[in-house]
Amino acid sequence: KIGGNPNSATNQWFFNLGDNSANLDNQNGGFTVFGRVTDAAGLAVMDALFDFDTVDATGQNPAFSDIPVQDLEAVEDRDGNVIPSDLLRVTRIARIVEITSEPFLQLPLAGLEQVSSPGGGATVSVWSLNGVDLGRLDEFLDIRFSGSNAISGIRVVGDIPAPIGIQISGATDIGSIDARGGANDNLRFVVSNVSIDQISISGSFVGTDLNGVLLSDGLLLPDDVDGDGTLGDNTAVYIVDGHVKSISIGEDLTGSIVATQGVASMTVGDRVSNASMLLGDEQVFGSSSFRFGEVRNSSLSTATPISRIQTGQWTGAGLIEAPSIGTLQIKGGRDASGDFEANLALSGAGGDVQTLRNANISGVGVRSLWDIEGDVGNIKIREGLGNWTLMVEGDVQGLRTGPVSTSSILIDGRVGRVTATEWYGGIIDADSILNLNIKGNKTDSGDLFADMNIEQIAGVSIRSLKVSGDMLDSTIRFAGDLGSWRVGGDLDGVDMRVIGLPSSVRLQSVSDTILTFQDAKSITIEEWDGGSLRGGDVRTVQVRGDRRDGVAGDFRADLDVRGASYVTIAGDFEGDARFRQTLGRLVVQGDVEDSNIVFQRSGVFDSLVGDVIIDGAVMRSEIRSEGFTGNIIMGAMFDSTVALGTTLAGQTSFPNNGQAYTAFSTDAVIIRGLGDGEVAMDNSFIMGGFIDFVRIVNPDPVNNQPFGVAAFQIGRVSAIFLDNTTLNLDAVTMPSAPAGSFQLRPGFVAPTV
Repeated sequence: KIGGNPNSATNQWFFNLGDNSANLDNQNGGFTVFGRVTDAAGLAVMDALFDFDTVDATGQNPAFSDIPVQDLEAVEDRDGNVIPSDLLRVTRIARIVEITSEPFLQLPLAGLEQVSSPGGGATVSVWSLNGVDLGRLDEFLDIRFSGSNAISGIRVVGDIPAPIGIQISGATDIGSIDARGGANDNLRFVVSNVSIDQISISGSFVGTDLNGVLLSDGLLLPDDVDGDGTLGDNTAVYIVDGHVKSISIGEDLTGSIVATQGVASMTVGDRVSNASMLLGDEQVFGSSSFRFGEVRNSSLSTATPISRIQTGQWTGAGLIEAPSIGTLQIKGGRDASGDFEANLALSGAGGDVQTLRNANISGVGVRSLWDIEGDVGNIKIREGLGNWTLMVEGDVQGLRTGPVSTSSILIDGRVGRVTATEWYGGIIDADSILNLNIKGNKTDSGDLFADMNIEQIAGVSIRSLKVSGDMLDSTIRFAGDLGSWRVGGDLDGVDMRVIGLPSSVRLQSVSDTILTFQDAKSITIEEWDGGSLRGGDVRTVQVRGDRRDGVAGDFRADLDVRGASYVTIAGDFEGDARFRQTLGRLVVQGDVEDSNIVFQRSGVFDSLVGDVIIDGAVMRSEIRSEGFTGNIIMGAMFDSTVALGTTLAGQTSFPNNGQAYTAFSTDAVIIRGLGDGEVAMDNSFIMGGFIDFVRIVNPDPVNNQPFGVAAFQIGRVSAIFLDNTTLNLDAVTMPSAPAGSFQLRPGFVAPTV
């Protein structure tokens, strides 16, 4: 029910396992009880259902907060993504009825007229459904026999005086049944025990309730003629053992068509509604075709491959079940929306033939499952998709659609091109995709918000991924490489893992995003706030900002890469950074705050970093190198540590000795000041194995604890103090405190107090 509207209940139901009457009798007008668990066996079934594990799948649909699944581990292996095969399914609901001594249902015998063939074996029974006297049959029906028991045709030649049904029994062949003149919608059903070449109705074909009816010659129809679970619905055509080559209805069809061997072609000029077209489990024809004005709440099932289905719309509940479909065209027009809501179940054509060659839907595709075994050609759904799932055991040539909401494509094979104007909710799962393009337009954002799992391991998982808008709140897994990647908007809440990134990746604003890769060349970002960038080999990482839009180019996330040539950050850096093997140059044009930056040795790579240049201040942070280091240059240093040639992290004071350090050398450590004449080094430490040159501008002489420089060997030292005095030493061999708490500790030895 819709909140606040007691009369909005639709078609959903649930089992109530406890005494919740205080809520269920009152909430939004109360809930309707339409069935009860009657005995212990029924309770055992409920207990068995209750024992299944549930998962929270609200990311796929807000209603799925505790949805039961058959195999919890399988769902967890897909990172919580639920697919239809995980679910518990109710495949049959039976109505329990009492067996009575009541006779079979029977049409009125009054008014029944029968005509037999010259040989006496074939009979045409004309039922008067209102029980009225029909008068002379030859005044409105021309029944022609050919041979002893064959019927060449039955033709309406005058006005039918009352609703009738035609039953044919015992005939060897039946040509045509032609109701194109004078029928006035009064021909309600055709029943035959053999095949019919052609049925033509100029008006509507209403049908009659024939469920469980006993007709002439002892023909007892099933309790549910069309097997749809609904008793009391109408039947228009029932072929006991045979087929119909052609059915043509000028206006509406509101009764089911049942033929055990199928129908070759069928045309309905206007609407098909509440009809089941059960066209047999035997394939007599090479193919079949269907053309309807529009379809509502109807299903089509056939064992014959369908060459073409054409209609203005197919809405409401329904199913199309066939081996294959050549062309599915939902074309709209006049009052037809062009929407398609039916489920598809295509069992596969075999060989190299595509199971679904072409689907062209001018409206939207909603609330349906397309389950297809075999390959699929091109699917075009112009106005978009909602609550739609495409499951294909094969390849898909292409999918082109408008905006997509809560919809999934689950493809066992390869996918060619997928194009949508936006995609919000659902899963994209395939072996590989040639091109995924979320392109946007004047009304649609071009955003991508869908979990993706592309399983191609060797080579490229997606050759081209283009998103004109934002990428949002998605989990993305590529088992192979990503050929090219273009995002016109931002990344927010994305968890993306890929083997190889394109040679050049350019991203705008990135937030709360995890990007993990094995190989990349150039990564350019405007800014990054939250999450991490983690990878294997990468040549360059550049956070460039955008001065026109006032984007400073901050990087406030974790960074972990290997073998980079250079990393530049136009704004501030805040996070944990690890550079493995080597780094040519790290440049931060702003400040470094609350961060840990580590240059980590790996194998034979001892020369770890060339230059570290930080234009602003390093605050409450640690910069640590485990091997040889070039130049480290900072504007200022507050409550921070530079530790060179050590694996020991978290040092916030002078060590008593240099046991944690190795004899790796550093070219220079320079604190050049911020140009404001203020303190540029306070409560901070520079420590290492061999430091060739140290230059410090404006260390704080009244710091509360000793700070400064300590190493096995300190080369040339240059210092400028707040009073403009300078210190220049070619080599530091003795520990000293040249300005208050600021100290130099060669050999890690503290000066004498």
